[in-house]
Amino acid sequence: MSDAVLAIDLGGTKAAFAVVDSEGAVLAHAKRPSHEGRAALSFDALLETASDTVRGAGLAWVDVRAAGVVVPGIYSPATGRAWAPNLWGRDEVPLLGELRARLPVRVAIDSDRSGCVLGETWLGAARDATDVVFLAVGTGIGAGILSHGRLVRGHRGIAGAVGWFALDPRWREGYGRLGSFETEAAGPALARRLGAASAESVVEAARRGDPAARQ
Repeated sequence: MSDAVLAIDLGGTKAAFAVVDSEGAVLAHAKRPSHEGRAALSFDALLETASDTVRGAGLAWVDVRAAGVVVPGIYSPATGRAWAPNLWGRDEVPLLGELRARLPVRVAIDSDRSGCVLGETWLGAARDATDVVFLAVGTGIGAGILSHGRLVRGHRGIAGAVGWFALDPRWREGYGRLGSFETEAAGPALARRLGAASAESVVEAARRGDPAARQ
């Protein structure tokens, strides 16, 4: 068996897949769209893309040690269930059971914000740091928190769900579904403010020096 693992990031607009070795080198990667409230990313579709990514790395499933999956929202290690309104709406999903039934390797799941802060302490800007906050801004907003070298997960994994922070005392309809911080400042909000197609295009415009995008 090799030292490779399969990494899956279940995002609000896309799922990203990669086969990664123990040094952090990406051996293969792929993306697949995901849409809230629709079955664009079913569990069977997830398995299909995962298998294609493993083959793209020149490996078979027997060569993969495990699969690490991160999910936006709240994941409870005690129940194996995930609440991710940007992915499948209000219902909790038995994510661990569904993935274990399909992926032929060991499965570990955590919130995407925890995955982000651990990644930065492994190979990124927070190497050797023991107290870190990573603010992840995508379809949603979350904060990965490391305190004295330990992840802060909170009750049922809710710590770091900062998209619900209140920024404006005036109520807006979207706050009930996404929270104030997320409605005002997540990726879709950035695109909406500039009239752009996506947050990525806003970032690209800012890098080119566009003053509105930079603001």
